[in-house]
Amino acid sequence: MGTTFSSIHVYSSNAVSGFPNFHSFSEGWQTYMPNEEQEDLFAFQKLAKKISRNIDAPVLWFYIFDSESLRFEFYKNGKKVAAYSQMDSNGSKNLYGIPSLIRYES
Repeated sequence: MGTTFSSIHVYSSNAVSGFPNFHSFSEGWQTYMPNEEQEDLFAFQKLAKKISRNIDAPVLWFYIFDSESLRFEFYKNGKKVAAYSQMDSNGSKNLYGIPSLIRYES
């Protein structure tokens, strides 16, 4: 059995207001740390979309299943703006747009 988890990260130097349990472990990023273990890993995906509707910063949802399937999505204003899926080639979207989302030159 491999590793399975999901996480949410916000690209912002400021605290994520209105959503508790965010902590900064890396400069410029806020990471969601839930109080309890989340059984439904896709609940994090829904939460990432919700957070992105309420803040003006890119929100990253990351998902790995059984160390075999990797997926991540960036959201802004509740919409998926970039994504990568290891298992689904149609799941990738706007990969070259990611650097500009997090203020890197393309």
